[in-house]
Amino acid sequence: MRETNIQNEALFAYVTPESFVPKDHPLRAIRSTVKPKTATSEQHDKLKKQPAD
Repeated sequence: MRETNIQNEALFAYVTPESFVPKDHPLRAIRSTVKPKTATSEQHDKLKKQPAD
């Protein structure tokens, strides 16, 4: 005998992580300050290729 097919669609959230943080949350101000200062993947690749001193 086979069991009934139970779908667990409620386990998945089809939303972006951005939607969990309110628009006026302090983390958004921190992110806008830090993000331009972080290395892009291209910059990171260049740094990895440089020989260590």
